[in-house]
Amino acid sequence: PGAMPLNPLDNQDAYLRAILKAHKRSELMRQKEAQRKEAVDRLMPLSERFGSNREASIIHKWEARQKSWDTFKRKIAKKLGTNPDALVISKADEYREQMEE
Repeated sequence: PGAMPLNPLDNQDAYLRAILKAHKRSELMRQKEAQRKEAVDRLMPLSERFGSNREASIIHKWEARQKSWDTFKRKIAKKLGTNPDALVISKADEYREQMEE
């Protein structure tokens, strides 16, 4: 059972203490996660570390490109007054995905 949320207008000191406590808890969790990741990295062979970093970079770039592409499709669809899924480029993407499966 969690404590009732504090209303900052009722007791500002207690509210600030609760925020500080939550901040310290989250910082401790971040530190523990960083230590865990560091321990895993030390156990991983160097070649795999480079590979995992490379894969993460590739995935990050792919996600950024997908976001950019989706933004582009939304802008074009808005200018044309249609649904982004109804665009020919969206249909081509769907067809390509089906062929890849």
